[in-house]
Amino acid sequence: MVDQITVWIMEIDSFCSTAVVHVSWTVDPD
Repeated sequence: MVDQITVWIMEIDSFCSTAVVHVSWTVDPD
């Protein structure tokens, strides 16, 4: 159960990180 939760958190963290980068690039393309 703990392993499943850890994997879920890692997936969410990865998704959030990608979303933040995408939004940042869209709002202020460098």
